[in-house]
Amino acid sequence: MQVCALPNFIGRWQTAPMWDRFEKTVVEFNFKDSVNFETRVTVDNTDFSEGENSSVSISGTYQLQDSLCILTADKSTFVATPTHGFGCDISEASGSDVYLIWPSRNSEDVIALVDRLNREVFVFYRQK
Repeated sequence: MQVCALPNFIGRWQTAPMWDRFEKTVVEFNFKDSVNFETRVTVDNTDFSEGENSSVSISGTYQLQDSLCILTADKSTFVATPTHGFGCDISEASGSDVYLIWPSRNSEDVIALVDRLNREVFVFYRQK
């Protein structure tokens, strides 16, 4: 039986750039302490076209239990820049998402967030 200890999450974590056609997306989590987090998604399509750099951010709280991470967003902290750049409607969102966190076997500075249905996997790297 292999047991992996979860790393200390406090700090800033970021994905490598993810490309969807000509849009580059980067997701960042900042675990401010053992309860509070901030997240930001930046979409940049200026590399190959005359697009614009846009971002959304939101704060909230999280709970860790074993490998389960429950993220609860505070919808009042939602910010989109520029505001016309995102057609996000968060009014119907539940405000909570559940992810499994898998620490890397090779580095304590790499984690994977996997949604509860195993459809999406995001690999984050600790930013120092």
